[in-house]
Amino acid sequence: MKRLSLILILTIFLTTFLYSMSDEDIFYTKCTNCHGTEIIFKKKLNKKGWKKL
Repeated sequence: MKRLSLILILTIFLTTFLYSMSDEDIFYTKCTNCHGTEIIFKKKLNKKGWKKL
């Protein structure tokens, strides 16, 4: 039960943290961890396309 509560609290915290970040902050913290920016900037997606990806 304690483990489930901890997971729930962490999930809520992380979700709140991500929603408080700007799109640019999310880009640099999430997308550039695995990929260089040159690969990302070559893609021509609209906002809906990026959210789906």
